[in-house]
Amino acid sequence: MMDDECRKVVHHSSLITHHSSFSLSFIIHMHRSRPRIILCESGVRWAAAWRRCASAPTVDAVSALSACETLMNAAPQSFVLLEVDQSRMPQCMEWITRCKLEHPSVAIAVVGDNQIEAWRAVFLERGALLVVTSERRLNSACAAARRHLARWEPPELGLRERVWAGLPWA
Repeated sequence: MMDDECRKVVHHSSLITHHSSFSLSFIIHMHRSRPRIILCESGVRWAAAWRRCASAPTVDAVSALSACETLMNAAPQSFVLLEVDQSRMPQCMEWITRCKLEHPSVAIAVVGDNQIEAWRAVFLERGALLVVTSERRLNSACAAARRHLARWEPPELGLRERVWAGLPWA
């Protein structure tokens, strides 16, 4: 179900969390519908830039699209930062289209090198909210993520869910 390349590392700033398959299943169970900010990247470039953003919300970093999809399925109103490069371009474009069809409430921001600038219109047409090609411009994605999360309202809980949520270990 989960890729072995996901690992658990909590950075000192507590803004970026890399997840193992155990921690992903725990998050999914505990936060079934709360939207999350998910960063899907192969390295640490965008995670480091995210930490430098002023008042950046906490982000869950994963290194594989399957792990990103698992988190998104648990929280379909999430904000996703998706790193795209030339080698993964077709796969990422298809993934964005499928995600927007399956989860219309998800917001996707594409991040990558200047090479993807030529594809900006295609990403936007496929459903991406914005395209960021420089760490210095990541503040726009940070602001968009804050706005996206601010629009979320928790669903009304039934009696059973309220009791479970009120338990001390929940």
